[in-house]
Order: sequence, then C-alpha cells, then structure tokens
Amino acid sequence: MWKMASNTSLLSEEQFLCPICLDMFTRPVSTPCGHNFCMSCITSYWNDTPVCQCPLCKETFEKRPDLKVNTFISELESQFMLLQVSDANIWSTEQQHANSGGAVLCDICTDTQQEAVKSCLECLTSYCDVHLEPHHRAAGLKRHTLVNPSTSLEDRICKQHNRLLMLFCRKDKVLLCDVCASSQHVNHNVVTVQQAYKDMKDMLKDTEAKVQSLIQERQQKVQAMRKSVKQSKKQTKDVIENTVQNLTALVCEIQKSQTEMVKVMEEKQKAAEVQADGFISSIEQEITELQRTMMKLSELKQTKDQLCFLQNVPDLPPLPQTVDLSTISFNRHLEIQHIQKSLSSSVSQLRTLLNKMETEISQFSDSTDVSNRATLRYMQAYEVNILLDSDTAHPLLILSDDGKKGRYFVLERRLRRRSFSPHPPSSSPSWPPLLSGMVGKKSKEEN
Repeated sequence: MWKMASNTSLLSEEQFLCPICLDMFTRPVSTPCGHNFCMSCITSYWNDTPVCQCPLCKETFEKRPDLKVNTFISELESQFMLLQVSDANIWSTEQQHANSGGAVLCDICTDTQQEAVKSCLECLTSYCDVHLEPHHRAAGLKRHTLVNPSTSLEDRICKQHNRLLMLFCRKDKVLLCDVCASSQHVNHNVVTVQQAYKDMKDMLKDTEAKVQSLIQERQQKVQAMRKSVKQSKKQTKDVIENTVQNLTALVCEIQKSQTEMVKVMEEKQKAAEVQADGFISSIEQEITELQRTMMKLSELKQTKDQLCFLQNVPDLPPLPQTVDLSTISFNRHLEIQHIQKSLSSSVSQLRTLLNKMETEISQFSDSTDVSNRATLRYMQAYEVNILLDSDTAHPLLILSDDGKKGRYFVLERRLRRRSFSPHPPSSSPSWPPLLSGMVGKKSKEEN
C-alpha cells in the first residue's frame, strides 16, 4: 500500500480497515482485548454467535462489553483521510494548472504525471492504470467505489467539521461526517455511504421494475383497447348494415302488408256491395209483385155484389214466389269489426317490440350510464368490506338488511313513478307511415 506523499506519518490505509467488513472504520470501537472493529460489525457478529468473544484472538468475555466509539481512532482516521485529500488536491491543483489540456491527472504520479482513468470516492483520489492496481487486488480496496475521473473530490468533505463525508442518515436524507453522526444524529438510522448507495440503487432498481411493469401493463391495455376499438368498429359497421337492412325490409313488408290489406279490404267491400245490390234488386222485384197482388186483392175486396164476389173468388191471383228471408244473412260490419280487432292486436304487439328496441337503444346510447359502469368497475378494484350504520345514515338512504347496500329514497320513488305508454298518441298517422311513430313515448313525470 502507498504511504502519504507529503506527510511523515507512517500510517497506511490498511490500519484503518475493519477485520470483519474489510472496509474503512465506521464508528470504530475497541474490545477489551485491544482489537478494533466497526460498531455495527462487532454488534452483528456478537448477535449471531452464542459466545461473546473477539473475532480475531478468540478471547471470551463473560459479560458482553459495553462498547463506546473510540474517538481517538475515529479522529485519527478522519485526519488521515483529510490529509490524503489535502495532499491529493494540492498535487492535483498544481498539475491541473500546468496541464492546458484540462484532463484529470493521477494524484499519485511523482515524475511524469499520467492521465487518471478512475477516481475513488472513498480515497478522494484519482488514479492512473498503474496506481489503480491495488484497488483491484486488495480486499479492502475492492469495496471502494470507482467513478470516471473527477476534479470535484473536495465536495466530499464536511463543510462544518472539515472531515470526510462517510455516513448517510436515512431519516434526514443527508450526508454526514463522523462528528455530525455523533452529535446531531445519535438515534437516527445512520449507515455508510456505500451501504446507502447500495440500498438506494436496490430501491431504484425495484422502483424501476415496478415502473416498467406499470408501463408494460398500460401498453398491453392500450393495445387491447386499440384492438377492441378496431373490432367494435367493424362490428358496429356490420350491426348498422344488418339493422338498416332488416328495418328497411321490415318497412317494405309493412308497406306491402298495408297495400295488400287495402286491396283485399276494397275487393271484399266491392264484392259485398255487389252481393248486397243483387239481394236488394231481387227483394225489390218481389216487393213489386206483391204490391200488384195487393192491388188485385184490394179490388176484389171492394166488390159489393155478393153473388159476383163469390163468383170471382175462385179466380184469386196466386201469391208471387218469394225467397225465404231467413236464409239471407248480410253482416258485413261485424266482419269488419273482427278484422279491425285482429289488426289492432298485431299492431299493438309490433309497438311493444319497438318499445323494447327503443329502450335497449336508449340504454346503449346513455353515455353517462356507460361512464358510471366503467367508474364502478374501477372502484370495485379497491373495494373493502364495510357495514353501513342505520343510526348515522342519511334519512333519505334506505339500507339493506345486511347493511352493505343503500338506495336513495327520492330517486327510487321517481323511478317507480316513471311509466311508459304502450300506445302512440292518437294524433299519430295510420299505417304504414305509422312506423316512425309506433314506439311508445315516455309519459311525463307526475308532479
């Protein structure tokens, strides 16, 4: 390991490495046997072993020592790191002024200074390939964080205490030196910068995975929605074409039925009129013959000579031949009434079907209802099991017996009072233009 260049101290970085974590001391403590460890390292070690002993010399302690931070070692470590940074910064500053190219130079080179390839965040020093080699070999240095060469390593020093920022407070989210940690963050969750960095990277990795998962879910949802829109567009086009075709055919059938009905009714009426005219003409002829017979009988009846009357009685004129009226039946109006009743029933059934179709179309076109159902499905994803309290519920709310449902009384009353008329208004035109007005309209709400 290299020694400090501008100081006569014989201390090296290896003397400040914890034997457990092989990293620079964090809140160093000394055991009764004289060995030094990080406070968190020795505490975790003793928590995991049944016997309280030193990890190095295996000396056993009957009672677990009450360890305190060794301020001397902590101060010495801080001064060592500070001197490293100061020497490196002085050297780097002089070399940077001499170098017009602006490249970051190695802080360790003494003769011809080579260009730095990495900067160590723990050592606060920039290294060339040759002087960086210990960081790839030494166990303690392997844990150091190497970044691209940087000239702003002095930002790693606490401005208040002029000590290295080696710790991080998870509670306050700030970087700390050992003095800050001991004086202002005693009971806080303080960890090393390396541990905080690792934890934050892990947290960012987890967050990134969650965000990526959310992105994928939404991309899949967008694809599904686009596919659904494409399918619904095609289906909507097919439904419109089929419905228009069917309704057009239905209108044609209705018009055809109207034409046939009018034709049949008129033909039947004409045939009935011809038949009635024949009956009337025959009966009128019979009436004429009967009137003639009546006149003859009246003349005979006026004869006063008894002998002459009796002599002419055998010559009474015969009664004309007549048709039995009981065999003649003409109730055309009753037949028309029956046809009218049958047609009215068919029209009423057609109106009922059209009313049902209008209701379904109205429900489908109600965007508010569709939006409410979508909102309901979204809210149901976060549903919880609750019980409504009838004592604290609003007076207009009607609660179910199990206390899990509620209905608004005024709205329910209005819905119950809403009705639909089964027939169109009397002013609607007759068949076939009646098709546009066959659907029953909602009656006005009662006041």
